[in-house]
Amino acid sequence: MPLRFLIAVLLMTSVFSASANEYMSNASILRIRIHEQYAHVGFDPAPAKTCSEWGEQMVFNYKTEEGKAFLSTLLAAKVAGKPVQAWYTASTAIGKDQFTGCHLGTLSVLKGVAIP
Repeated sequence: MPLRFLIAVLLMTSVFSASANEYMSNASILRIRIHEQYAHVGFDPAPAKTCSEWGEQMVFNYKTEEGKAFLSTLLAAKVAGKPVQAWYTASTAIGKDQFTGCHLGTLSVLKGVAIP
């Protein structure tokens, strides 16, 4: 039984670390754009290991419960003029823009957000 527990803990840890392998501290929200079921978010400064599609570096599905919480947090921070912290996946088109290969499929995916 303890071996199964240890394996389960290791798997959960590796899944979390693989799903949110980047962190951004204290960035301003430049814009939030809603398109279909996705919210696209642009930050200043631009987070590391991201690409930029029309000034937006991260995306998330705002129709999920988690996405609704992210959107509420981001909107509250934007209205209050507060910076945010974020956890996200690295882009597969780092440093590129909408003309050189950054698109919905290569944008970083937001995995967590906080108002410090």
